[in-house]
Amino acid sequence: MLHGIDVSNWQGAVDWGGHADDGVAFAFAKATEGGTFTDRWFERNWTGMRENWIVCGAYHFARPAGDPEEQARRFLGTVERAGGLRRGDLV
Repeated sequence: MLHGIDVSNWQGAVDWGGHADDGVAFAFAKATEGGTFTDRWFERNWTGMRENWIVCGAYHFARPAGDPEEQARRFLGTVERAGGLRRGDLV
């Protein structure tokens, strides 16, 4: 069985090396929410997952009242600025 975790700004600084040592195989990190919020830890989390050979996943917390295209652009731009997607990433 694969072990994975989900992180967001609520966890603060994540010890990705420690999670890798504990057998975490994949993780999802919150990137954005609605049309205006970007998780301040996302880029650090994305990099930390990569550096520790944890399969990277990113997610957007949608706000139904917002513009869906604006939210999608924000999410994709945030992931791109953090290093972009690679084959095998989860979004």
